[in-house]
Amino acid sequence: GGNQTYCAFATEDIEEDHATLRARGVDVDTGIARKGNRRPGLVSMDVTVGDPVPPQFFFRDLDGNRFLIVGPG
Repeated sequence: GGNQTYCAFATEDIEEDHATLRARGVDVDTGIARKGNRRPGLVSMDVTVGDPVPPQFFFRDLDGNRFLIVGPG
């Protein structure tokens, strides 16, 4: 658990993966960060990225470890 992310996954369909994880009860970000949205937590929860590209979201496991899923840019 904690504030850092050490593992990221690439996906071809970020919308479907986000919806599937949410439907299965996984702790995922409420939305997908995209260009034009400010995004906290990419580097740490204390840092905000002004324009995240490509689309991305975090999910957390039962121990609180954070994982990043990144879609096509």
